[in-house]
Amino acid sequence: MSIFEGKTAIVTGGVSGIGYATVKHFLKQNIQNVAILDLDDAKNVTQGLRNTFTKQNIVFIKADVTKKEQVKSAFDEVISKFNFVDFVVANAGVLREKDYELTINVNLLGLSHTIYTAIDVMNKDKGRGGIIVSIASVAGLNGFYGMPVYSATKHGVIGLNRCFGTDYFFNKYGIKFLTVCPGFTDTAILDDLENRLSDGTLDATLQARSVMAFQTADSVGLCITEIINSGKNGSVWIVDDGKTREITLQKYSL
Repeated sequence: MSIFEGKTAIVTGGVSGIGYATVKHFLKQNIQNVAILDLDDAKNVTQGLRNTFTKQNIVFIKADVTKKEQVKSAFDEVISKFNFVDFVVANAGVLREKDYELTINVNLLGLSHTIYTAIDVMNKDKGRGGIIVSIASVAGLNGFYGMPVYSATKHGVIGLNRCFGTDYFFNKYGIKFLTVCPGFTDTAILDDLENRLSDGTLDATLQARSVMAFQTADSVGLCITEIINSGKNGSVWIVDDGKTREITLQKYSL
């Protein structure tokens, strides 16, 4: 029996890219209920999924993850429909170096809103525990000069999840925390780089990009389901070339 069978998942930023691929692979793994949270209208996306997965429930809720009240309202709606939330994939993210406040607000503040709201409804006292997956990036492991603020937010995502992914919080909440760091992936976030990167870094970034191997969003979505199945609490994973690899980050000790 699949770990997803009969369960409920919420995916932020689930209309396209890695989020959409994750939704699709959840459904292929026989999850019963999926809620897609996104700013973009997903009527066509949602209906297309319903036409393919006719025995499962797929809902779209328009929500801005930077607005705490909208995130809470979306989670409350899911609870009212399906009673429990078992999996949350905090995937919503942007790359906008020239609008660094937006980048921080979506990638770190929005993810924090998602995690804290998920804890509130999933914790073992109110819910039945579960798994929260945060989508970071390899940019959260190494600095990329063309995207310093984006890289900083993804470092923050990893740090936040490593804090929550400790025995203390697992014993308190009954929730497992996993972090996924995709390598370069063919999604819309890498389109229109001239307006996304720091000034003066476009040419060097495009030159570096031209020799990089890109993985598909679909392969990352599949890897996320595999990591959910096998990942231990607090673990950090790289997904590159459609393959998963757990990494160990150095810990400070006195």
